[in-house]
Amino acid sequence: MFSLTKAEAAQIWPELELLWLETVKRRACGTQAEVRPRHKPAKRRDGRPTVLVVDDDDDVRDYAAAVLRGAGYRVLAAASPREALHQLGEAPTIDLMFTDIVLPDIDGFKLAELAKRRHPALRVLYASGYAETFERQPIERYGRLLAKPYRSAQLEQAVGEATARRS
Repeated sequence: MFSLTKAEAAQIWPELELLWLETVKRRACGTQAEVRPRHKPAKRRDGRPTVLVVDDDDDVRDYAAAVLRGAGYRVLAAASPREALHQLGEAPTIDLMFTDIVLPDIDGFKLAELAKRRHPALRVLYASGYAETFERQPIERYGRLLAKPYRSAQLEQAVGEATARRS
């Protein structure tokens, strides 16, 4: 968990308000309201890359999934490494795994290693509230690190760059 200063909260409030209004519209209509992506996702056969979001914090996972869906991505979500590996085995194609580093049982680096053994073309984007600690560690990584807390525009940009990269 993390806290925000008043200035930081004031900066992200408009984005949170839009997400909240979008949720209210969906619940009121029973359908998804029109959403325009801010960052154009990389193309795939069906035109929409699939992102697996892995985070044990429900709020963070739901926020990331909502932002990415709003940006036009197909999103799967997992609350644990075990659930993520199950989803990787069940889903026909996952283009990117967006994972927290600090997870129960195994960390995001080990999860990425296991996932890459099964799916060598899988791209990985890590997230952590302890980014400066992990950036200094000489650990093999399969993608870049996005520092928490991140704003929706930062998440969209990082995922867009990661899905656009060639394996």
